[in-house]
Amino acid sequence: MPGRGPAAAARAHRLVTLEGVLSSLWQRYGAKLFRYCGVSAFNVVFGQSLLAFFYTVLGWRAWLANLFAVSISAGPAYLLSRHWVWEQSGAHSVRSEIAPFWGMAFLGLVISTVATELADQRWHTALAVQAASIAAFGFVWLFKFFVLEHVMWKQPSEVPSAS
Repeated sequence: MPGRGPAAAARAHRLVTLEGVLSSLWQRYGAKLFRYCGVSAFNVVFGQSLLAFFYTVLGWRAWLANLFAVSISAGPAYLLSRHWVWEQSGAHSVRSEIAPFWGMAFLGLVISTVATELADQRWHTALAVQAASIAAFGFVWLFKFFVLEHVMWKQPSEVPSAS
């Protein structure tokens, strides 16, 4: 019967240990998660630079500065995620790619706008506003990876075998 035997038993045992779970997750998501982290790092620097500029230099309210920073930085985040992380090519689909991506960006925008405004009202510093923005987007970050991986740009659910 397929799937029975020493190799299948070894794979099953490996998956029940913490080391096995981590190894399996790394095999399945490691390279892609590394690229996703790179895109995220770029977007944090880009978005936070915009936020600092709008809030500190232009003197905008925190919520308005955040709104513009997120709106501007979502475009490069989408393109980098689509092409570099998930290696998608061809025509862009408004319904199945752009709208869901912007929906998740909007979720991050709502959460971060509330957080930045609360931080501004409490501490009145650019550092507090930026920390609130980063914390809010950190909350959405992992959720977004799995939505992009398993819903938007569906990837096979097979874990590579060690044999």
